[in-house]
Amino acid sequence: MDERAPIVLTKIVVLLFLFPLCQLGSEFKIQSAAELSGYYPTSPLGTVNVSRLPNEEVEAFNKIVLSLELVPVFRMKETSCDEDQFLSSIFIGCTESDNNNERHINNITMESARLTGKIPEYVADLTYLEKLDLSNNKLSGSIPDELGDLSNLTILDLSQNRLTGNIPSSLGKLKNLRELSLFQNLLSGNIPASLGSLSSLTILRLWANILSGPIPAELGNLTQLRRLALDENGLTGKAPPELGKLSNLRHLGISSNNIIGELPKEYDNLRNLEIFAVCGNSLSGAIPRYIANWKNLSVLDLIGNDFKGELPQEIFNMSNLEILRVANLKNPGLAFPISANLTSIFTLILRDCNITGVIPSYISDWSSQSLKNLDLSFNDLSGGIPDGFKQASLYKLFLTGNMLNGTFPTWIYKTVEVLGDISYNNFTFPDELQMDLGYNNPKNATDLHQTKINIEPRNKTFDQEIMQKHCNREKPKYHSLFINAGAEEITIERNRYEADNSTSNFYVSPEYNWAYSCSGHFLRGFTNSSDFVAKQKCGVFFNAKDASLHSKARLCPQSLTYYGFCLHEGSYNVTLHFSEIIFSKDEDLSSPGRRVFDIYIQDKLELKDFNIKEDAKGADETLTKNFTVNVTNNLLKIKLLWNGKGSQYRNTYLHGPLISAISVTSNFKVGGKSKIWIMEMALASVALGLLLLVLMWRMGWIGDRELHDSEQSDAQRPILYP
Repeated sequence: MDERAPIVLTKIVVLLFLFPLCQLGSEFKIQSAAELSGYYPTSPLGTVNVSRLPNEEVEAFNKIVLSLELVPVFRMKETSCDEDQFLSSIFIGCTESDNNNERHINNITMESARLTGKIPEYVADLTYLEKLDLSNNKLSGSIPDELGDLSNLTILDLSQNRLTGNIPSSLGKLKNLRELSLFQNLLSGNIPASLGSLSSLTILRLWANILSGPIPAELGNLTQLRRLALDENGLTGKAPPELGKLSNLRHLGISSNNIIGELPKEYDNLRNLEIFAVCGNSLSGAIPRYIANWKNLSVLDLIGNDFKGELPQEIFNMSNLEILRVANLKNPGLAFPISANLTSIFTLILRDCNITGVIPSYISDWSSQSLKNLDLSFNDLSGGIPDGFKQASLYKLFLTGNMLNGTFPTWIYKTVEVLGDISYNNFTFPDELQMDLGYNNPKNATDLHQTKINIEPRNKTFDQEIMQKHCNREKPKYHSLFINAGAEEITIERNRYEADNSTSNFYVSPEYNWAYSCSGHFLRGFTNSSDFVAKQKCGVFFNAKDASLHSKARLCPQSLTYYGFCLHEGSYNVTLHFSEIIFSKDEDLSSPGRRVFDIYIQDKLELKDFNIKEDAKGADETLTKNFTVNVTNNLLKIKLLWNGKGSQYRNTYLHGPLISAISVTSNFKVGGKSKIWIMEMALASVALGLLLLVLMWRMGWIGDRELHDSEQSDAQRPILYP
């Protein structure tokens, strides 16, 4: 006999023995799970009474799944509620059995299920539905009005899709709704006033859409509301005083809209606020002192508005505050308070607030406790960096554009972990830290970590230093300048656009005829200098010139300045080329993003709140802006400045000025003659030439002599009158 036979027989016996046990175990598993869950009633004999879904709900659900384009297709059966309802990233929940042993679908959760279809109107046939979560998919189309008929709905989450159209006013009928999340879509139109009727609502999140019009005063009726997020839209008008009635509100976000006017005094009643974000609007007036009464506040974001006056000193004693962001505060000058108690502070940004005096030592004390991000750039701070920062561990440190002085503290490379900038100050630098001008790398640096802190330009007079060294002012070198920002060298119409594809914060061209300086940091997440050069991903330009100059661009988080050196003095035409190639894609929901910045030329504000996409009538469209400017002292200065307006929360988070190319041409002939003078002289020369030709012909020096003699003879005959 084959020696393997006993082994085979043994396996057969074991399988025959285990099979009935498995069957019993299976029965036990179903029954015990059912009994524990309370879903499945049992008869006295122990048999399971299987509950069923109504046939119309089964049919409606299966049609919904087809419309949503769920893959793989999941088909509901009448008995599906008695089975495992989990399938990958979807969950289908049912009510408990009623007296007729009937159950109903009350929960559809398909978050991150890769849905690519549309939401069908027959979702409304599932009248027992309490939760509908289709978030983080790629659904398109509009939100059906019929959703307003789901009277039992408590949670509706359609966020992070590509839904378009208006928010249906019928949603205002959902009296049991506690959470409405429609954020990060492409929804447009006004916010329906009917949402103010959702008396049970605690969460309303509509941020990152294309909503317009005013914030409805009716939202002030939502007395149970704890979170209101309307950021990143195109909302207009004033902040409604009625929102001051929302005493349970914990989070109020209306950032990156077009809200104007002062903050209403009624907001003093919002004593439970933890997050107050109104950045990137056009709010004006004074920063209210009542903010200090919000004792639970952890986030105060006021950056990018038009506030005036001082920053109330009471705010510096809000011990629960973790994030404080203020910028562009217009005032004659203010100083830090003598004492402060921001002991929980994590991010402190007080940028361009006209702050004078020295950096207080208590800020360095915070850095050893909780402070990780500090930005005091573009103020009038003097003195040195406090020694207390030696023991600190900061992620980011920005002190750009002050009047700080003294010896540059080399220990700062150990203090800052990620990114820093102390350029445009008045430090003196030790010999061992010499810089390669234009390359922003220490000559003697052996560790790359030294390049994480930008120190160039070292002072505000660096441009004059370059001019003195490389320009002969009696014989200027240049009367034009062409720069292909963010891209390689290219020649267009006989003009050589110089390459500008460096990824450093500071760069001087090899010929010392131009330079750029980039300062600031992106407010969301950690990025690096490679983001300073942007490239179009999939847009199409309609001619080769547009593609050459606009498919790439230079991007800067806050302040981007170009310098033109050694130019002849006189009048110039400055042409700036733009195209929005970042906030341009529906696929990543960046297309509604707004890039807003100011343009200064020769320190004069030429354009305020300039929006590339708005002026160009769309993304990936080309746009040029022309300016006539006077160059004196052989220096041209073009500054693009982001003041905090526009988008901050959009995907990519790459706010700040963006430019594609620069062309500068003179309005005069080299040597001082203007183009008008040249045209006048040319016309005069032509006229003089014609006059000489006529004179020479009359004298008989040129032309047909016989004809000339004949005309002369005729001229001598007497004139006979009739």
